[in-house]
Amino acid sequence: MSNALRSQFSSIAWGGAAPTTQPLTAAVIATAAAATTTVWQPLEEAVEIKPSGQKVDEIDVTHLQSLAKEFVLGLEDSGSVAVTMNFTGGKGQQQMFVEKANKTLSLYQITLGAQLAQPATFSFCAYCVSAETPDAKVNGKLELACTLRISGPVSIVWGSLANPTV
Repeated sequence: MSNALRSQFSSIAWGGAAPTTQPLTAAVIATAAAATTTVWQPLEEAVEIKPSGQKVDEIDVTHLQSLAKEFVLGLEDSGSVAVTMNFTGGKGQQQMFVEKANKTLSLYQITLGAQLAQPATFSFCAYCVSAETPDAKVNGKLELACTLRISGPVSIVWGSLANPTV
């Protein structure tokens, strides 16, 4: 039997302005995400949360005496997160248009594994680089698509993934 987790009740939320502490480390992000003053505003009715583009740059250090290509690793790129939502016009969805217009670096958190005693969380700072006017289709629903470009590292709290309550 599989130990796969259901995606039902996974969520993404906006947590206000990003911490101003420099450098912006995973520990700084984790502290801001756990602060009792952080009020999480859900992005209402998300139907897809799709992180992509996480990678570490490869730096070619091959030289004339090399027997094969040689590389060292460079900086991590935390990528972006595409979010598709049923359009409701809720506070979280409205905030995405404000974030894009103001070009604000803000705190976000993805929560996965709602069936766990302690769900896993992925906290990060990002710019909303797109919040598009909802699509209208014949015999369809209105959808809002947003893209968040992550700046800095992602802070991961694995919760109780070792003990799922499925």
